Amino acid sequence: MDLTTFIQNVNGKDFAKAQVIFDDMMNAKVTNALDKEKVKLAGQIFNGDPEEKDDGLPSDVEPEEIADTEEEDNEDEGTSDGSDSEEESGEEESESEDEVEDEKVQAA
Repeated sequence: MDLTTFIQNVNGKDFAKAQVIFDDMMNAKVTNALDKEKVKLAGQIFNGDPEEKDDGLPSDVEPEEIADTEEEDNEDEGTSDGSDSEEESGEEESESEDEVEDEKVQAA
């Protein structure tokens, strides 16, 4: 049961066999991850190893990347709000100027 067999079963549309292999691979990964956590926890309890701060992020995502995207989101929201109000006020000014010109034309 290996990845090659899994891919061959998927390509051959034998999804029942592919599902069994997939389940076995996922179970092995979960078991390995749990075993690593057990060893780490035992080290913290019995050896006095310091606890690692868990920030809830996946290990491949840097906290700086998350902060940068949050700042960009906030900037985008701020820009759209500010530009709308400026556009609205600009439209009102142009309408009032048009009305003044119309009054001048009618008066003449």
